[in-house]
Amino acid sequence: MNSITKAIALLVVLLTATAGVAMMADSSDAAPADIQEPVPASNPEAGTAIAKVDGTPYTDFEVAVDAAISSNKTLTLLNDYQITNLNLDAESVTIDLNTKILSFERIKLINASSLTFENGTLNGLYIGAANEASIAVNTGCSVTLNDVNYYTKATGLFPSGDAASVTVKNGSVVHAVGFCIGTNAGSSSNYYVDIKISDSGIYADSDSSAAGTAVFYNVPGSLTITDSTVQGYFHGVIVRGGTAVISGSTITNTMNLSGWETYYDSEPWGTGNSIKLGALVLGNRDNASYNYPTDVTLIDTDVISDGTYGANYSAVYMWANPDPENGVNLVYDSACTFSNLNSTTNDLFFYGNNGANITAGLAVAQAGDRIYNSLQAAIDDDNEEITLVGDTKENVVVDGQTVTLDLNGKTVTNVDDHTITVKSGELTVKGKGTVQNLTHQKAALAAYPGTKVTLNGGTFDRTNETGTGPDTSGNNSWYTIKNHGDMTIDGATVRNGGGFSSCINNGWYSGSAQGTPGNNDLAVYAGTNAKLTIVSGKIDGGLNAVKNDDYGELLVQGGELTNSVQATILNWNIATIEKGTFSATSDAKAVILNGKIDGTMDKGQLTISDGTFSGPVGIQMMSGGVGIGDVTITGGTFNISSDNIIDPLTGTETNVQVSGGSFSDDSVLAYLVEGKGLVENGTMFDVVDVHTVTYTFNDTTYIEKVISGQTATQNTIPALPTLPEGCEYDFGEWDKTAPVTEDVSVSVKAEITSLTVAIGTSTVDGVTTLTATVDSTASGTPAYTWSSGEATESITPSVGGTYDVTVTLTVTSGDVTVTGKANASVTYTPSESGSTTTTTTNPDGSTTTVETDSDGSVTETTTKTETTETGNEITTVTTTGSDPSGSQTTSSTEVTIEAASGTSGSVSLPEEDVNSVIESIASAGTTTNTISVNIGENDTVTMGSAAISAIAESNAVLEISNENATVVADGDVIETLSTGDVSITVGSATHDNLNESQQQSVPENSTIVELSATVGTSPVHDLNGTVEVTMTYTLPSGIDADDVIVFYVDDDGALHQMRTVYAEGILTFYTTHFSYYFVGDRSMIPSVDPEPSPGEDDQPVVVPPVDDDDDYVPLPPIVDTDGSGSSGGDDTVKIVACAAAAVVAALMAAFLIISRRD
Repeated sequence: MNSITKAIALLVVLLTATAGVAMMADSSDAAPADIQEPVPASNPEAGTAIAKVDGTPYTDFEVAVDAAISSNKTLTLLNDYQITNLNLDAESVTIDLNTKILSFERIKLINASSLTFENGTLNGLYIGAANEASIAVNTGCSVTLNDVNYYTKATGLFPSGDAASVTVKNGSVVHAVGFCIGTNAGSSSNYYVDIKISDSGIYADSDSSAAGTAVFYNVPGSLTITDSTVQGYFHGVIVRGGTAVISGSTITNTMNLSGWETYYDSEPWGTGNSIKLGALVLGNRDNASYNYPTDVTLIDTDVISDGTYGANYSAVYMWANPDPENGVNLVYDSACTFSNLNSTTNDLFFYGNNGANITAGLAVAQAGDRIYNSLQAAIDDDNEEITLVGDTKENVVVDGQTVTLDLNGKTVTNVDDHTITVKSGELTVKGKGTVQNLTHQKAALAAYPGTKVTLNGGTFDRTNETGTGPDTSGNNSWYTIKNHGDMTIDGATVRNGGGFSSCINNGWYSGSAQGTPGNNDLAVYAGTNAKLTIVSGKIDGGLNAVKNDDYGELLVQGGELTNSVQATILNWNIATIEKGTFSATSDAKAVILNGKIDGTMDKGQLTISDGTFSGPVGIQMMSGGVGIGDVTITGGTFNISSDNIIDPLTGTETNVQVSGGSFSDDSVLAYLVEGKGLVENGTMFDVVDVHTVTYTFNDTTYIEKVISGQTATQNTIPALPTLPEGCEYDFGEWDKTAPVTEDVSVSVKAEITSLTVAIGTSTVDGVTTLTATVDSTASGTPAYTWSSGEATESITPSVGGTYDVTVTLTVTSGDVTVTGKANASVTYTPSESGSTTTTTTNPDGSTTTVETDSDGSVTETTTKTETTETGNEITTVTTTGSDPSGSQTTSSTEVTIEAASGTSGSVSLPEEDVNSVIESIASAGTTTNTISVNIGENDTVTMGSAAISAIAESNAVLEISNENATVVADGDVIETLSTGDVSITVGSATHDNLNESQQQSVPENSTIVELSATVGTSPVHDLNGTVEVTMTYTLPSGIDADDVIVFYVDDDGALHQMRTVYAEGILTFYTTHFSYYFVGDRSMIPSVDPEPSPGEDDQPVVVPPVDDDDDYVPLPPIVDTDGSGSSGGDDTVKIVACAAAAVVAALMAAFLIISRRD
């Protein structure tokens, strides 16, 4: 068969109309396995209900349709039915086929009518021209098939008017002998048709005598196929114009004819489907028609060239109009498959005309549900969010758009220009992935003035960089990023493996260029500075990691900058560093290079408030400028390997100010501002605040610098002149030991460190002499001035009275003279007998009284009272005496502690107070010493083991007293109590505290006084020494002092006589243990006892039980109590006192009970 014969044969098969839709030939009844040609419906008998609307049955179909239209209700088919035609004019209706078959000749919609079929079968009976299809959808009209099986012998659905729409969904199946669904390109009034196919099957007859195309779309508009099967004989889907998105679907052609593989490779295409055969055919090869672009997207779709000769056809065939604006664009994702590749070319796609004006390929970008085979296409579509889904090689330009690009692990590589150019608009880049550039003098990212760029992710690199040093470009070198706009780096990585160009250039290489930009600039400077903010991320390599060039403003708030050629930052204009890590290797010049050229575009302003800097030199002037510029450092850590923290270069302008930071070398000291200093901190030197202390002494000002928080120099101030020995400075109210936190001005005086005078007395042959004795740390000749007018060291008073002396001591060293004064006073009192008394107030506040008898004997008593930090008052009285010959007769010290009030009747005596007492005794050097503790109204005194042990070691007598009694313990008793924490209680008890036998011996109204001693947790009874107990006592009427006797009552109620002394209202007895005691008279002793030994009698005195009916009156209590009493334990030692007197007729008995319980 020659080519002419083939053409005639094919035209017989692909009959076309001038309207652009293929004419249909007679077809066979072949159908897919799941679709069978329905049997034409036979109408029911007359009078049978055919349909119902809103519950009302109708026997006439047209009447039912009118009812559905007027009521806006659904028409429900009740029986299979056959009609001829259904015409809708500006009307809308929904027909529920109700699983029935509706057979019809033709259906036509005009004037924006709407028709929906659902849930049943449609049987198209019409056979005729394609432009007279079974269902014709004209301008503005719509047809929807919802779960409908539709079989027709003609074109199934023919939307031929402007804005007409067809929807096939929800399991619907369309089977046509001609086109299943087709459009008409005969007039522009038919454009912008909308076809939606979802979850359905579209099958074109496999008979070669028919059109055999499942979906035919040839106008500008929209075709959407989702989750569907589309199968045709000659073609599965034809898209000769418009936009098509096909997802989740299968497209197949089942061609079983041979010899047509290359026919349209050299022939113009016809209209309709008179074109190249294939499963998916795109575009146009006819200059006279279809002059509009074709844009097709495939997502997760299988395209299959099937049938006996399917392997001879490409799955996808494309040809584009010669006009580039009307080309073909095909994009598909990685989930798509294409089978039965062309066996001759082995191409997945067939590109007509060598692919002219055709763009086809795997998707590289996605925006929402839309995919693109170029990133540029996605940007040009004004998508705000774009995700890369594949690597792409293209020059990308953002021009007016606002775009967020997620690199998604993919790579963007340039072709021959900047990889990404932002000419206008905004760009945000995020996610992992790479933007790389391979071309000389081109950047991975270039941002023009007025743009805004944010890099939250990604790696930007020049992977073919060949620059090796400042003088060697290698013919492939440039900045990785060139910024003239407003750029923020927050999480991105920027690299440059060369050493000729900086990694990032912010600003203008030639800011003074006019008209056209310089070779290394994108645009001429127009008044807005380039701004670069680095929040986080990594910037590595290049001649400099960042070059802040003419009109550049750099703000670093974090991130890592590294460089091994020149510097991490080269700043010519304005740079502010607030945080970050900056590391330069030993091969680099410095961590930061800074330079100033002018005050306009190269200001050289560098401000550092924080960050970590390491490298061979900290900050160095960049050569070529007039100076290092204005460098201000308020913080940061500079760990520099040399002593060149700051290198301004000799002979250049310098304005460097350091007010904070930590530095590895103290050379920064030269740049510290006023009020700052260095303090060594390990291997670093920290900049700290320094305050000025201004001293004014003798009308001269002296200055000392003190680090904030530290104290001024102790004892001596280097700024002040040296004082004479024994002198010191007086700083008034200023505390020189307190940390200095601000500048201070202090008025200073000099004084003798210690200068005291004491007045001593001596009497010889009845003549008393007062002598002033000076004690001072300074050496000099004192001058004396007495209140009586004398100017001598000693005076002889002629009359009694008070005599004052003032001593003036002046010392000089060099130009400094210090004068001190001291005063003393004495009261002189002579007597007629010839004795004298003088009382002197000492410098330490104590008073000394000297009594000189007429025979020359002297008694000196010094009394001092002070209050401890715990609130206890301690009074020390030291007494010494000598006879006329001067031999010492007395030497004693008594220290009285007036204990502060305690809680619950208890007082704790602190160890520090006891130590103070011991020190006073030791300093007095006396031979007889007593420690008295007065606990006032309290019952108990406690001391720690260290305190009681100190008393025992001092060999002093311990005296404890309160309002009830005084107990004096000798050294043996103190030693017994010093084995642990001790508690001694003097309190009252009640009659109920006694056992039954004791209660028989003690009247119920007796007053009981309690004394107990506990060491640790154990009561102490045997004291291994003697305790003297003294109390005030008033004899009852009729009782003689010699008759008063103290007894104690044991647990059996027996009484024991104690050695007792009573005189002048004071009752004293002695014991070697603590017990219950009572005071009675001798009438209570039934027989004469032997002389009692110290402590107690060996034989008990048996006392008959007390009869409450007897005329018995207790003696007045020896202890004044409030009657509340206190209860002691079984081992508590108690003192009980009671008294009795005669009532009514005579005194029967009187006693004080002091009983013991062991």
